[in-house]
Amino acid sequence: MDGIDLQKIEQASPILQVAIELGIKVQGNMGRCFKSEQHCGADREAMTLFFNPSRNTFFCKFCQDVGGSVVDLVSQYRGIDREEAAAWLAHRSEFDLLTRQRYHGKGRKKM
Repeated sequence: MDGIDLQKIEQASPILQVAIELGIKVQGNMGRCFKSEQHCGADREAMTLFFNPSRNTFFCKFCQDVGGSVVDLVSQYRGIDREEAAAWLAHRSEFDLLTRQRYHGKGRKKM
């Protein structure tokens, strides 16, 4: 992935925050699987995605093809390849950084 430092992108993209931004319903460290139609005999509304914030990874206890890093989460959820997912995360991180630089501390009273 030319020009994209994958390790920096993953460090700047907390998996729980990215999952919420993608629209995945999250409670604590668990979420509703975005491929729940594959769950045979299981409650499709059940929380079957497990997030590990310390490792920035996730997996579904029913789907063998759902799991991995934060880049994999974006890739699998949006149906895009890993390069596009990394670029999406890089843009997201860059936008967050620029927004923070522009607005952090603005409007506060000076002491």
